[in-house]
Amino acid sequence: MNIKAETFSLDRFGLLIKRDLLSSYRGILIRIAAASGVLLFVDLMSLWQDGPDLFHHVEIFTAVLFVGGFIATSAAFKEVHRKETNQSYLLIPASPLEKVASRIVFYTVGWIVLTAVWYSLFILVSYAAGELLLGSHYPLHGPFHPQLLTVYAHYIVLQSIFLIGAIYFRKTNFFKTALAMFVLILILAFIMAFFFRIIFASYFTGCCLFDVAAWGLLEGILPYHFSGLMNIMNGVKNVVYWGICAPAAWVFTYIRFREVQVKDGI
Repeated sequence: MNIKAETFSLDRFGLLIKRDLLSSYRGILIRIAAASGVLLFVDLMSLWQDGPDLFHHVEIFTAVLFVGGFIATSAAFKEVHRKETNQSYLLIPASPLEKVASRIVFYTVGWIVLTAVWYSLFILVSYAAGELLLGSHYPLHGPFHPQLLTVYAHYIVLQSIFLIGAIYFRKTNFFKTALAMFVLILILAFIMAFFFRIIFASYFTGCCLFDVAAWGLLEGILPYHFSGLMNIMNGVKNVVYWGICAPAAWVFTYIRFREVQVKDGI
């Protein structure tokens, strides 16, 4: 595989984005209509029972962005994994880099823009329905609330993992990716707990139980005696999460896509 030999044309890239949009817009509209109906019912019932919540729309929009985006991303390469469509897709006159990049943009920036526009319109519908039926409404905090800038950044990072699952797994991509993430987090948690148990052995009374008084003392001294180490670990975490995770996932997706082409004899 020679990545340097890859070609990238903005014209072909734009046509791929256009193709993805034209081939999926009907399904997108149907899902938006269904989701709007369900969310409107939830809004009215919540408004009737609990009254206006200041950040209701921010919370619901965040859930829709993440859950909907992860599910949609998990199907990003369904054409590649289906026998009836894989060869026609792989034979599209575009380089693998262009195909992967188009899916990355479509399910990151494209999904954020689509969800933000749709939910902004939905908020107006929810506002009108609430005023008409209940004489009340939720505050008009929506996709453009300042606190959501960080949410968008988190979505781009976490969504890249589901993009790997989309190209790596052939079926039930969403559930397999979520399970793999859970197992990985569980393994990392056990490793961290193991080293923590060894380093701070004197604060434990058994294998896993810790002495309450000793633990309170440890909580008090940790920020002072280990502040330098904690700052370094926090810096490493930020670099890995914000700077490495998404680009590494995109590169892995590209490499796996190239492997799929070779495997299918294209």
